[in-house]
Amino acid sequence: EAPTGSPYSDPGIVSGSSEWAYSTPVIETGSILMARPGDTFAQRQQYFHKSVVLIIKHDDAGDMGIIINRPSGFNTRQLGIKGPSWNIWFGGDCEGIRDAHVRGIRSFCLHVIDDFASMSREVTRGVYLISFDKAQELVSAGQAQTSDFMLFLGYCGWIQNQLQGELNVGVWKMASVDSRVIVRELREETMELRQLPQLGLDDGVGLWRHLYAVVDAGDARNDPFDPNMLDTNSVEGDAFGDAMLRQWLIQNLTP
Repeated sequence: EAPTGSPYSDPGIVSGSSEWAYSTPVIETGSILMARPGDTFAQRQQYFHKSVVLIIKHDDAGDMGIIINRPSGFNTRQLGIKGPSWNIWFGGDCEGIRDAHVRGIRSFCLHVIDDFASMSREVTRGVYLISFDKAQELVSAGQAQTSDFMLFLGYCGWIQNQLQGELNVGVWKMASVDSRVIVRELREETMELRQLPQLGLDDGVGLWRHLYAVVDAGDARNDPFDPNMLDTNSVEGDAFGDAMLRQWLIQNLTP
């Protein structure tokens, strides 16, 4: 059942199904954070433009998330990691690919396989984090394939109250999304990455657009922070943000 009592809007049913999604001002582990359209991240932190962030930790110290719609053109062999080749997602700019020479890289391995739940941490129902070492062991033992996992390098981090402050001024849209929707989107992401050589590097905007529409469909009222996309300046700013994101992807996530 969809949860009730959202302080922001009534829980919405997605596309006539039993799945649900709605905006919420409450930060929780397992929530989905989406950058709003526009040019907020056009000049800096372009990787956040139209990003979808899964919040994997929320506590008194701050918040941590991984961007789930930024696949890269890199694999583990290109980074000198021995063993089978694993596709790599850009999880964020903290301890990520670009920080390797400074602080090293922090990895996060996401999956949706219930059989591995006992050796994983559940982020939201049916979505799990497992250590990369354990995932490698499962693959080596023939119990899993590399494509069963999404390997993220780096994360997004906010100190105490920082993310809440950004939400309060409308930088982000926070949403509670049915885990079935998240699982389906993650599975589609992994399938698309397998076709990367044929399709070219995905900018992730398609996944963002779909989830944004799903959440908007579930909201009982219009979000006052969303820009008016019938306004010329808003449209031009959003297009500029798209162009800057594509440039950033070419410079940073393409081998």
